[in-house]
This record gives sequence, structure tokens and C-alpha cells, in this order.
Amino acid sequence: MPVSPATEQGTGLCRLELAADASWLATARLFSGAVARSAGCDAAAVEDVKLAVSEACTPGIQDSGSSQAALTIDAEIREDDVRFVVTSPGRPGLRFDDVDVPSHLDVISGLYPGAREEPSGDAWAVTFTVRPER
Repeated sequence: MPVSPATEQGTGLCRLELAADASWLATARLFSGAVARSAGCDAAAVEDVKLAVSEACTPGIQDSGSSQAALTIDAEIREDDVRFVVTSPGRPGLRFDDVDVPSHLDVISGLYPGAREEPSGDAWAVTFTVRPER
């Protein structure tokens, strides 16, 4: 069974912590794209990961209300997939009852059907798994 370079280097878990501020969203996208690429994802899959991470970060950025609030992105490179967990302050994604607008989780679930959002202490965590083509 082939072992990915990231696993051989012992970098199974990667973490990025950053302020819950829109100015750091590009950094979150670059980080998640780099992890996906190192795990063997093709260019289209890397773009999907970056979109999913952006969507997962957005409610925390919109709801942070504090320069002290932080986002955490954990990426666990495993044997056959990469598990992303984005933890952010505040409440889960908002839904608009009177308008047909997809929530951030709807967008992520469209890309990764097993995606879920759940409480994590006094924050919310969005989890999704990517399976690189091998």
C-alpha cells in the first residue's frame, strides 16, 4: 500500500489558528489547499476544499464580534482521506426562512455529503472528509 509523502514525513495532523477576521480568510484557504495538495488531491479537489473551508469559516467571522475570537482549522491526513475540522466562535450557520438561500453547511454538504456541524464547547465545529484520487 502506498504511503503519502505527508504521512512519511510524520505530518498527519496540521493545525492553523487565526483571528476570526475576514482579512485572514485567504490564509485559511492557502493552508487548506496546501494540505489537500500534499495529501494527493487534484486541482479541482483542492479548489473544493478551499471553498468548503471558506464556507466553514464564514459564520465565525460574521459572528465573532471580538478581535480576541479565533478560528481553528485542523487537517488530519489519514491513510485514505483527509479530515478537516473548522472550529469557530458563535452560533451555527444562519438560515433565512423567507428567502431560498443555502446555508454554509448546505454548500459544504453539496461538496462533501458527510459534512456535519456540531457544538464544540462554546464554539461550533464543521467537519468534512476529502478522499484524494489515487
